[in-house]
Amino acid sequence: MKFRLAFLLEQTLGHVAHTKNIERALSSHPWVEPTVIKLPFDARPRPTAWVPGGRNWSVRASLMARRGLAQRLRQGALDAVFVHTQVAALLSTGLFARVPTVISLDATPRDFDEVGFAYGHRRQARWLEELKAALNRRALAGATALVTWSRQAARSLSEHYGVDPDRITVIRPGVDLGLFRPSPAPRSPVYRQA
Repeated sequence: MKFRLAFLLEQTLGHVAHTKNIERALSSHPWVEPTVIKLPFDARPRPTAWVPGGRNWSVRASLMARRGLAQRLRQGALDAVFVHTQVAALLSTGLFARVPTVISLDATPRDFDEVGFAYGHRRQARWLEELKAALNRRALAGATALVTWSRQAARSLSEHYGVDPDRITVIRPGVDLGLFRPSPAPRSPVYRQA
């Protein structure tokens, strides 16, 4: 018997490498029938007049994920869904009721608010931040389980979003040592004169 799994995966920054690692792992498991739905990032989005916030990445990623998951479910049942990250899960909570879902994330929105200045991120108006928090709480509550890349993100899920710690598992993304090998001997630092 094969397990029919769908993977909804953001394609921003390091999440592209994460997707490649997942695909490589899936190729070595013949008992899995995967559907990988990649959610491409476009730095220059075209405004979508009929969608409020249509230029916002969270809205665009969530809409792509919802469409992709709905299309896959029309083709037949799934045994589980894996969504990385919670950004892509915001508008699919109704579909999560039909199939067990794991949401994976590297950081919570609250964590990102604290370090996002390096990415050009800034907090929005208070009402919009409250809406964002409510959408995230709803998506996180609708998941069967949550996976984080760090204890910090796990703590934030519990403290800031009310997620039961028993539903959270920390799995660091790691490095495939078959592809990346550390140098056998430490290298001397190279210094250049100014």
